[in-house]
Amino acid sequence: MTAVATAPEHNKQLVRKIVEEMFNKGRLDVAPEIFAPSFVDRGHESMAEKSGGPDGFANFVKAVRVALPDIKATIQQMVAEGRLRRDLEHGHRNASR
Repeated sequence: MTAVATAPEHNKQLVRKIVEEMFNKGRLDVAPEIFAPSFVDRGHESMAEKSGGPDGFANFVKAVRVALPDIKATIQQMVAEGRLRRDLEHGHRNASR
C-alpha cells in the first residue's frame, strides 16, 4: 500500500524537487511534474523574455545556473503546517528628513 502525502507534505516534496533536482542538479525536465501549464511566476520581473508555465520557470532556473554554475542550495527548514509567525525588524531612512 502506498501512503498518500498530506497537502502540506506534498507541497514540501514539490519544493524539495525544485531545489534538489532543478537548481542543484540542473534537471529542468522535471518542471512539468511540478508546475501546471497555467503557472504564472509572480517574481523575477526583471528577467528578459520571462514566460509562464513549466518552461518559463525552467528558463529562470537555467539563467540562475548560468550565472551561478556552482550553485548548491540547501533547505534549512520548511514550514507548511498551520500558521506561520514571523517577526520583522527594520529601519527606514527617509531622505527628506
